[in-house]
Amino acid sequence: MPDTRWSAANTEARAFLQRRIGQFGLIAGLVSLAAIVFRIGLAFGYGYASRELPHPSLRWHAAAATILLGVWLCARKGKPSVTSLYWIEGVGLVGASAAYTIMVAYLPLEADPGLIAVLAIGNGLFARAIFVPSTARHTAVLGLAISVPLLITVFYIYWHADPEPFQRRGWEASATAPLALASYNAALTVMWWACTTAVCTAASHVIYGLRKEVQEVRKLGQYTLEAKLGEGGMGVVYRASHALLRRPCAVKLLLTRHSSPAAAARFEREVQLTAALTHPNTVTVFDYGRTPEGVFYYAMEYLEGATLSQLIEVDGEQTPARVVMILSQVASALKEAHSIGLIHRDIKPSNIVLTRQGGEPDVAKVLDFGLVKNLQAAPDQDRTHLGEIQGTPQYMAPESITDPDGVDGRADLYALGAVGYFLLTGKHVFSGTTIVEVCGHQLHSQPVPPSTRATQAIPPELEDLILRCLEKSRGDRPANAAALIEALRTVEVPPWTAAQAEQWWMEFGGRLGQQESEMVSSAENTVAVDLARRSVDAPASVIATRS
Repeated sequence: MPDTRWSAANTEARAFLQRRIGQFGLIAGLVSLAAIVFRIGLAFGYGYASRELPHPSLRWHAAAATILLGVWLCARKGKPSVTSLYWIEGVGLVGASAAYTIMVAYLPLEADPGLIAVLAIGNGLFARAIFVPSTARHTAVLGLAISVPLLITVFYIYWHADPEPFQRRGWEASATAPLALASYNAALTVMWWACTTAVCTAASHVIYGLRKEVQEVRKLGQYTLEAKLGEGGMGVVYRASHALLRRPCAVKLLLTRHSSPAAAARFEREVQLTAALTHPNTVTVFDYGRTPEGVFYYAMEYLEGATLSQLIEVDGEQTPARVVMILSQVASALKEAHSIGLIHRDIKPSNIVLTRQGGEPDVAKVLDFGLVKNLQAAPDQDRTHLGEIQGTPQYMAPESITDPDGVDGRADLYALGAVGYFLLTGKHVFSGTTIVEVCGHQLHSQPVPPSTRATQAIPPELEDLILRCLEKSRGDRPANAAALIEALRTVEVPPWTAAQAEQWWMEFGGRLGQQESEMVSSAENTVAVDLARRSVDAPASVIATRS
């Protein structure tokens, strides 16, 4: 019986098995058809067409190819169970092998039909061992099942063989007796088939073992990693599932190339700080730990929805009512973080996910506290490396560039104002061909009012609030997140209702179905820039990007 332990684990593994069985059937069937075409070509080339084309062996050869292609067709339909998939490939392989065996029964003895059968069927079994993941035991059982009709047919062929050709080659009369001739050639076939089955069984053992090793590597304690969602300079994020709770989650791992003690300490600090936040608009951290190999990871809630970057990609400019709703939720999450001395420092559209949660269709979630600054830490604990700025240029406050170690919560409000600008216009506040050019705009250029760049009407009080958040001097911005929330409440816009949100998800949710909520827009990569080494025209290649 096939080992279905890994196959039954999740739908992704079942789909993988279905694809591999389909590929086996298709390739084996096409190879068999190519052999038929070659036989027909030889027949015409050497003038044997009148004898070869109606020959029964060609019809059984075609039957074998048809059965193999049938495996491909059956494996493509619907979502059959793992057991059904193994039955499809098992019955198909044994059936095709039987057709090949009958095919060689019509071949002349001079062609050595036993060895031809071993070669034809052995190629099929070996291809199956490569394409279809299964245990060595399963492959051995298939080899044994195939051997029965093969040996019966070879024995039958030589039992009824004319002994005269063998006697002309010097065989003793006793050796050409039906029983002796049949048993001798059957024994030879057994030897060659046993060798073939052993090689195929070993191939299955190695390939299946490697896959199980990969499966083990993809397990972190109680979490099984499934699909990669995104990768940044420090960590990589996977969709995962908990072995006992059976609920999806997202797991972030520290990349091996950054697994220095300092990087691990920073990564651990990130999860500890994030876990201290309990606001419903902040991503929830469930657990964290280290693998036996020392890889640090943490698990957080998995969000099905869209980043604000994806929101703009599929729908363009957002209505002022929805923008006010989103900004209010994010500001509320920042209010809690700022109240305990945590500054996010990387607020941007791709770090804010809009999801459906708790019966609400539009819930904003703040992600990725990888650059978080703890104002209550020891004086040197949170200091940036000398001469280095970190963040996303399009969303960095001026002081984040000139004095990265002196930022406070108003840097997050600047970034949130830039997010609001992006939602209203579909465009970044500032853009440029180099990182330094964008940073220069953040330091010296005044933003163009969003109403002049948007195709929709923007309430003056909302535009004034966005521009206040984008003031160069932090003293001219709202004093804190609570002040920003209060100002947003005074903006006169029609409320963004749950019915409107539901309608939006019905209309646009399908376009987001193949996207993952952790994907990062290439236009807003977080960067670490070494100011001492960069040039005025430094291109994007001089930075280290991270999510």
